Amino acid sequence: MRMEARAAAVLAALLIASAGSAPARAQTPPAPPLEILAAAVAEYDAQTETWVATGSPVRARRDGTEVSAARIRYSTRDRVATAEGDARVSRAGQRVRADRLRADLRSQDVVADGAVVLEYDAADGTVTLRAPRVSGNLGTRRYAATGGVDVAQP
Repeated sequence: MRMEARAAAVLAALLIASAGSAPARAQTPPAPPLEILAAAVAEYDAQTETWVATGSPVRARRDGTEVSAARIRYSTRDRVATAEGDARVSRAGQRVRADRLRADLRSQDVVADGAVVLEYDAADGTVTLRAPRVSGNLGTRRYAATGGVDVAQP
């Protein structure tokens, strides 16, 4: 079994064990509302209530949204995920690539920084937006791009 697959299997076992109906003990980390599909290493810091997963790449999924990056940090307290290093997120006809992505899982607000490429499927084809920074909401599909924006439409 490859190291990446073994790490993902161990993390999945931890997530299943911590998601049981019995009350969680202080030393048992809460399961993130993310399904980790691949990671070389996953660590939990109980003091900050934060998961950090690293790999080449880390892949995670939640409610039809998939994220991949070299490093994903997730705060269970704030429900905020940060992906760094060739970060990508995709959901229902929308794809974002950037150096760094930050997503609030409660509000679905996302901020992408560094060589951002946003693609979304429109009725007449794929629209591609390139900019240094893009912010918006995955649920409403409303985005704002700043600094040297380039848009290509079919």
